[in-house]
Amino acid sequence: MTSTARAHSWSSLRPLFCLLALFGSAGPAGAGDIPLVKIGLRVGAPEVGIESGGGWAVGRLHTGLRPTRVGAAWRFSSRGEGIQVWDETGRLRGNVADTLFAFPLDPEHPLRLDERAYRGELLLFSNGDGIVVVNVIDLESYVAGVVPLEIGAQPPPRAEAIKAQAVAARSYTLAQLRRWAGRGFDLLSTVDDQAYGGVDAEAAWCTKATEATRGVVAVDGDRRPIVAFYSSTCGGHSAEPSEVWGKPGAPYLKGIRDKTKRVSDSFCSISPRYNWTEIWEGSAFEEMLDRSLPNQVASWNREKYGRLRSMEVASRGPSKRVSRLVLEFERGTVELGGDAIRWAIRRPNGEALRSCMLTDIAVDRSDGRVVRVGIKGRGFGHGVGLCQFGAMGMSEHGYDYRDILRFYYRGSDVLRFY
Repeated sequence: MTSTARAHSWSSLRPLFCLLALFGSAGPAGAGDIPLVKIGLRVGAPEVGIESGGGWAVGRLHTGLRPTRVGAAWRFSSRGEGIQVWDETGRLRGNVADTLFAFPLDPEHPLRLDERAYRGELLLFSNGDGIVVVNVIDLESYVAGVVPLEIGAQPPPRAEAIKAQAVAARSYTLAQLRRWAGRGFDLLSTVDDQAYGGVDAEAAWCTKATEATRGVVAVDGDRRPIVAFYSSTCGGHSAEPSEVWGKPGAPYLKGIRDKTKRVSDSFCSISPRYNWTEIWEGSAFEEMLDRSLPNQVASWNREKYGRLRSMEVASRGPSKRVSRLVLEFERGTVELGGDAIRWAIRRPNGEALRSCMLTDIAVDRSDGRVVRVGIKGRGFGHGVGLCQFGAMGMSEHGYDYRDILRFYYRGSDVLRFY
């Protein structure tokens, strides 16, 4: 996006807070209008800092008073149901129970929240547990801050995959607007929704893809934006939501084979995580289960179940992901299924298992104890919807972003909303 376009966007946001107070969130865009979204950057923070290289202003949302111009960094700390405001000298400027808003005086110098820059403006309020910071931003600038973190800056042959990612991120956002309305924002800035890093995350190739698809959205048969789930590597076959999350999904979220006649192997076979292996020492595996199983199995208790004896796949879903994994202990069994497997069995570095498409499991025992556990698998992520490395493979084989989106979201169409 050009600096001129951004400057126009930010100047149009100045009266935004009164509109948000009346209507609560962004609504459908008119012709040529870019929707506004509210992104939760911090939830329950004890303290945050705001500054801008070109000066900024801060005010109270519901008072109608003129905002205060600020030329330096200010701190905001949580206190009970309100916020304490501290200026650059360390002087307390007030205790505020109202929502605060902040905006840059010069759009070329966006606000910095704890040293990370964000376009648009910020809202600050207390949720009782701490400070909530919300970035109010136009959808296109938001997508430009999402795409680099979700798919990364790729070489030119993968340009269509980046465009597909931009459309998927835009579609997901519109479909999920007001998802967290009860908490004061639309979406979170984490992988609970989409990873969003603001200005510092932006990358030239990704911004170019965002601009090239401006306003383009994937829609269902009723021309509504689709909930465009995506993940890194499907491992050769994407999954339906029921297979990994245990709940039905929309018709466009079907599990599909990740190939066409143009390729002999899966499109995502180019992924470094297409095949993977994890190995644990027996004691480390048992300790890992003690930490993670309680979050997935309410009845888990080491004294009740005893030591691990074996681990076997009892059943698989249509995509060959594990639907029932049985862990046999000395005094009982525990069953895991779908995506819960990834969070219950964590890698040696503490991260979630890459996928639940497990191809081989080995549990080695000696003198009645497990001494080594090995798991082989395919893919990375939940596997629902668009496969990012598969999209890259399709791009390299001549498919454009519309082809990619229609391939992974079967029955969907691609339209320009604004």
